[in-house]
Parts: sequence; C-alpha cells; structure tokens
Amino acid sequence: MPLIAIEEHWIMPDVTSALRAAPLSDESLAFNEMGDNQQRLEDLAAGRTAAMDAQGVDLSVLALTPPGTHPLSPEKALRLSRAANDVAAEAVSRNPTRFRSLSSQCAHGWLAAHEPGSTHQDPVGIDHLGNREALYGRIAEISPPGRSSRCGGVLIGRP
Repeated sequence: MPLIAIEEHWIMPDVTSALRAAPLSDESLAFNEMGDNQQRLEDLAAGRTAAMDAQGVDLSVLALTPPGTHPLSPEKALRLSRAANDVAAEAVSRNPTRFRSLSSQCAHGWLAAHEPGSTHQDPVGIDHLGNREALYGRIAEISPPGRSSRCGGVLIGRP
C-alpha cells in the first residue's frame, strides 16, 4: 500500500518576502527559518524526494505554508497565489509520480465570489492549473471591502 503524505508544506521566497513586509507580521514565519527548515521547505526537487525516500513516503501532496497569501493585499495575494501555483505545477510536472499539489487560493477573490448575489468569479480558480483541490490555510482574518470574515482550513474538492 502506498504511503501518501498530505499537506506537505513548501515555501516560495517571493511569498515569504511579501509576508515579512506586510503590516501585520505572522509569528509562524519564524518556524520556517529554524535550523535547515528554509532550505528544506524551498526544495521541490531531489532533496525533498530523498527525504521522502528516507521516510518511506511514496507521494507528497504539496501545500504552500501557512498563512499562504491571505494577509496580503488582494492584488499581491492574487499575483503571488498564481505564481505559487505555477511553481507547484512545475514541480508536479517534473515528478508526477511523487508529487501532487493543493492550489494556493487568493482568499479575497474566493470571499468576493461567494457573496450572496455576486457575479464575481474566483480569480485564481480551482482549474487554473488542473488542480483538483484547493486548500485555504489555517484560520486567518480577512477583511474585504465592507466585510470582516474569517477564512480557515477548508478543503474544497471536486470528484
């Protein structure tokens, strides 16, 4: 029976830089910098598959580390979510027998798309890169115009 590791975190330097520059810093970013965590989290190639082999993991489902792009402005969150999805999709295409990925979604767009009566389309979209699931990171405060919401660890999937 294959061993599948779900929500295997990875980081993208551009997202980390944007989060560090955000008005409200996220203390969890410090965990990414402990020991060799940053190097391991950025590796979506040979180092990660070697670690998987050492642990007996056959397939890893990659997910951007929390808080994802949620604390960023809508424009920055959308741009970096798409870039992160492109990076993850490239890693999957290079090694499809070992990796799958969960989409990094722009929570601002998702919330706007799900307002009652909204005609707004989710700007990232589950099908942007053919991912079957989207993962919204741990609970984070999101404040779109005229609304205060919470967006949390919800897995949205399609059969």
